[in-house]
Amino acid sequence: MNVRGMRIVDSRGVFNGGFGAQVVPVADDAAAAQAVLERLSTPVPAPAEQPQETKEAMPDPVLTGLLKLNPKNPERRAERDALVSERMQANERARALIEIELREDHSALVQQHAECRARGRAQEKIVTDVLNKLAETQQEINRLDAAFANRRTELETAKQERAGLPRFATDDQIAQADAAVRKAQSHVEKASQRHAQAVQERNRIVLTALPPEQKKLSEIVVELNRLEALLSGASAESAERLEFGFVG
Repeated sequence: MNVRGMRIVDSRGVFNGGFGAQVVPVADDAAAAQAVLERLSTPVPAPAEQPQETKEAMPDPVLTGLLKLNPKNPERRAERDALVSERMQANERARALIEIELREDHSALVQQHAECRARGRAQEKIVTDVLNKLAETQQEINRLDAAFANRRTELETAKQERAGLPRFATDDQIAQADAAVRKAQSHVEKASQRHAQAVQERNRIVLTALPPEQKKLSEIVVELNRLEALLSGASAESAERLEFGFVG
């Protein structure tokens, strides 16, 4: 339920903070809010497995070219052999460095992803609690609506009974009728006050309590999407390096 898409209207669709008011979510915003709330409850695909070491040699066109050479000159053959050895050692060091960096980057992303989901679950609970409180408050308003209507009926009845006294009613009868009217009027005023307090609480939740918590949840979802995109990219990058023999 997105409070930025909520209106407080009566049965005629007119803004009304009084009796009979209901919280009506705008359809599109409510659907979007529901999607946000379901986002962290839906299991996400597991992050790609951590890159593993491979003992395959790094493809190197220069090294390949050197190995294809078959110098007849002994000095050139010795030079080629030395270059091949140096190249292989350099490639091995480069492969090891690449594997370490990729593994560390991947592990950091996995950790951030787990922490983000944990924050999301906690924030989702906060939002759900606020929404539950809002629903309970609305139910209380509905109950108070009915109570207020009953008190108004009692007041009208007392007034009618007072007006219907015979012309020769006793002083006690008149006093009792007047007291009944005053009592019924007091009940109406108290019912009105309780209803107003409940409406005020509902408006506080809708306008003040709920929006910042929903905003926090939306920000976490955005961050989760970013981390999942990075994890997906890291997985694709690792696969690309595997084709060149860098990592598994």
